[in-house]
Amino acid sequence: TLHTLPCLQQVHRRKLKAKLTYLKRHFLSERWSEQKRVSLAYAMRLRKYPPKAVVFRQGDPVNWVFFIKKGSLATRSL
Repeated sequence: TLHTLPCLQQVHRRKLKAKLTYLKRHFLSERWSEQKRVSLAYAMRLRKYPPKAVVFRQGDPVNWVFFIKKGSLATRSL
């Protein structure tokens, strides 16, 4: 409904701001222009995985770039 639109916009702005803050601090993008960080922030999707979840397997097509915000990834041979 029209009444929820401002609330959704506010949530979207807050999430975008959090992504930009993260990117400004990340060593891979700290020297990028603001426009490049904004473009990436719009494309980023937050994903939460439970402990020991399989995020990807060797040989999977490369469709994503992972930025680890919290926690770690481990590799293991199958």
